[in-house]
Amino acid sequence: MTGRPGVLLVDDEPSTLDFVSEILGRQFDVATAENGTTAMDIFSSSPFPISIVDLILPDMSGIDILTRIKSLSPESQVIMLSGYGTIDSAVDAMKKGAFDFVSKPFHSEYLVQILLKAYKMYESLRENKRLRETINNLSSTEFTGEHPSIKKLFDSVMAVAKTDSTVLLEGESGTGKEIISRMIHKNSSRASGPFVAVNCGALPEGLVESELFGHEKGAFTGAGERLMGRFERANKGTLLLDEINTLPLFSQVKLLRVIEEKSIERLGCEKPINVNIRLIAASSQNLWDAVGEKTFREDLYYEGVKRCRR
Repeated sequence: MTGRPGVLLVDDEPSTLDFVSEILGRQFDVATAENGTTAMDIFSSSPFPISIVDLILPDMSGIDILTRIKSLSPESQVIMLSGYGTIDSAVDAMKKGAFDFVSKPFHSEYLVQILLKAYKMYESLRENKRLRETINNLSSTEFTGEHPSIKKLFDSVMAVAKTDSTVLLEGESGTGKEIISRMIHKNSSRASGPFVAVNCGALPEGLVESELFGHEKGAFTGAGERLMGRFERANKGTLLLDEINTLPLFSQVKLLRVIEEKSIERLGCEKPINVNIRLIAASSQNLWDAVGEKTFREDLYYEGVKRCRR
């Protein structure tokens, strides 16, 4: 074991297997497969953090492999690879959980950078899963600690839980922001409603608004059916927007409007849909610094933020 991230490369062209293995070999442990059956045998015995899967294979489609990988290991990241890439294929792959879609030919440095980002996402999701499993049934009585800072945090959580204000949680990844969010929800008047969490940093830029606000059938290429967005799913409950600092500026504008008007519009439909949610935003970056760097809107910061520091 080298300690390097593992990558499963699936392609029916030996030249592609050799080329990609060579360029990735310095930073990753690469295993290869020339068809889907072999790939799934390898993955089933030892799931990989990252897989690079050709869209067209002799025995099954790359989309089928993507679906199987995500069912076996939801945290694993899949990058689709194709010399026949189309917008429809890319949208379909992203909707089914692909991290990215790369068309041949590609620059080796570009592929390496995508893999490094994919591995960072894998690590983050794996840590979040561990935390969720630890605190899945967490209630206020299970949150204990004698240190004054813990007691102060608990008092803050309980005070905020009694309100319906928007909350911002700031802290480095792994410091328990989702734990605090769930505690706020479980001790609020919305405890019987849904708790919906979405990692904004994991949403492909082109699908952010579709995931958050939903879309109608035919709203864009690949929208084969109506999708209920995260805001609608969280109606009468709590919505956690994790890593809100990663939202594109154009999506921040729409988020501000939702906070102000308490309604959303699905893509492809101009009819407003009222939503009644408690919004919790979390960020690993200081949002005021992001405002200064012009990557986060100042009006959204002041409109939406009530601070509850972690």
